[in-house]
Amino acid sequence: MITRDGVVEGSGNFEHPAAVTASIEKAVAAAGIRSHDLRTRRAAYELPDGVEFVVGGVQTTFQCERSGYFADVSNNCQLFHICNEIYKEDGSVELQQYSFFCGNQTVFNQLSLTCAHPEESVPCQNAPDFFYINDNIGRLDAPAHTEDDLQRAAPLVPGFQQQQSFAAASNRLETKVNPQK
Repeated sequence: MITRDGVVEGSGNFEHPAAVTASIEKAVAAAGIRSHDLRTRRAAYELPDGVEFVVGGVQTTFQCERSGYFADVSNNCQLFHICNEIYKEDGSVELQQYSFFCGNQTVFNQLSLTCAHPEESVPCQNAPDFFYINDNIGRLDAPAHTEDDLQRAAPLVPGFQQQQSFAAASNRLETKVNPQK
């Protein structure tokens, strides 16, 4: 039986998890920490065991400022964060941060919002220049990328130049083989 204090009788004074949670919430409130801050911190950087073998020492400096997918420049873009607005019943908005790491030998490409090989990605130091790509997420009246976005990224991404050259050569070959095109 659980008493009003949260102690389970007959268990050697084992405290029920609900009582522990309530105690933590009281301590947090007394310290002046908003529960939103606590929840945001708790969701951020919850990464699988062994991440340090792939990424190295994880820097925990990134904080969500708005919704979207963001490369973590402090971690050489091997980590990325999904920032998501949660609308609560009382009308307030909570910004939650979820952290992920890319597979071995890949980085988060801020242009495509995917993990890719570095030679196919916007260089990590340029990732913040492409954070605006998030503005089109969920918009039905806007493409994911514009021609301007691609032209802006082209000189930065070595693999993009190679793909463009390959596509142009392929088109020339197709024209020679099939002259009516």
